[in-house]
Amino acid sequence: MLLTDRDGREPNKTQAATVQQIVAIVEQTEQDNPNATRAEILQRVDGFFRGQPDAPRLAAQYGGSASDWAKVTSWSYKAADGAIVEVHAYQHIPTGKIVEFKSIWGR
Repeated sequence: MLLTDRDGREPNKTQAATVQQIVAIVEQTEQDNPNATRAEILQRVDGFFRGQPDAPRLAAQYGGSASDWAKVTSWSYKAADGAIVEVHAYQHIPTGKIVEFKSIWGR
């Protein structure tokens, strides 16, 4: 695969390896789910960039591969007393299964 940036420069080895990993994630997502939406694919790629340290544990405990798992966050909700509440969890992208919910409270 020949890649260049907007100015026609070829990527260095690290950049090329990153692009190859992203392509592999996209291909695996499409193989796992031929009807995967763009959002599902981007969520997996986003997980790659953020580096999901819990992914290997989640895969071992709940199934799938480490690249199948992403951290998800609900919208923030402001309670009457001014507290901000969010729910954080992990989602298995191919199945949509969500595990390990936790509430985050703040002001």
